[in-house]
Amino acid sequence: MSRENVELVQEALGRTAPTGVPPWDVLHEDIEVRDHDILDASEYRGHAGFARWLEDWSSAWSEPRSRRRARRHGRRTPPFLPKIGSR
Repeated sequence: MSRENVELVQEALGRTAPTGVPPWDVLHEDIEVRDHDILDASEYRGHAGFARWLEDWSSAWSEPRSRRRARRHGRRTPPFLPKIGSR
């Protein structure tokens, strides 16, 4: 991954963390998420698909379970990130 892409991801995560709102201006309009951790996951394409993926992903994690798992791994966030990209 290029340094430019690393900086772009860092900026996007930094802007999302305080509010939980994705930086829509940074996300490509054809963004595609392939999340193999959500059973029966549908296709997530474009900004609307990304928003739907966020809802589906967050509903899969109940607070107590995610906190337990995060503590077990010594983190405050789940120990994985799904693959996110654009065509």
